[in-house]
Amino acid sequence: IRAGSFVIDRSHTVSELEEMGAEQRFELLLPTESLFEELPLVKLSPFFERLSRNGCEIYQKKIGSSFALYDRVRLCDECGHFYALGEVLEYEGGSAIKAIKTFELK
Repeated sequence: IRAGSFVIDRSHTVSELEEMGAEQRFELLLPTESLFEELPLVKLSPFFERLSRNGCEIYQKKIGSSFALYDRVRLCDECGHFYALGEVLEYEGGSAIKAIKTFELK
């Protein structure tokens, strides 16, 4: 059984988890980005990343992307570190990607 990248073979029962120590359970955790890995990746330069993190829309014509209206994307910094889920919306200036949920990953 598969749901995206999640497979039943990697799952654990509650009783199995209860038998594990905290460190073992912690090692089973997957990164937040794994929930969204099927979405396209958009790497932003530091300038556009800063704008995005501050709530600004990023016009697709300025970053050379052409996603369809309402597409969801993973927003990453120029090194590929995931920081937000974005959505393509229409604005007065054209089609743009706006962060709809940011993640502070450490």
